[in-house]
Amino acid sequence: MLGACGWGLAWLLPDLQRRFVAPWRASEMAEEQALQEFHRLGVHETQGHTGVLVFVSLFERRVVVLADSGIAARVGAEHWDATKEAVLAGIRRGSLRDGLCDAIARCGDVLAEHHPWTGGDRNELPDRLVVRER
Repeated sequence: MLGACGWGLAWLLPDLQRRFVAPWRASEMAEEQALQEFHRLGVHETQGHTGVLVFVSLFERRVVVLADSGIAARVGAEHWDATKEAVLAGIRRGSLRDGLCDAIARCGDVLAEHHPWTGGDRNELPDRLVVRER
């Protein structure tokens, strides 16, 4: 009976549920979810392999930035870490929206630098926010 009550409380109260997930496991889960979304959304299917996914997992409280091979080959991990930090800084300031806007601007800047827009280019992926519940 107590076990069922505990499970029910953990399910209804995410902060309580989060206490039972080790930090390393939360990171692992967020990275796995980000990779699944990267493929589900077709971010890896652009002609120049320049897609970038900024993934925020609210439950795990993690941010993952994944860049496809065409841009990742030209831009070091430091940039993607700083992009992730931009989201986290926005959250610390109380605005996930501002953090995401900062991160998206950083991604746009680096893409414009290394893969500038040329005649005939088209936007191969929709620029949109995807929100999924559990």
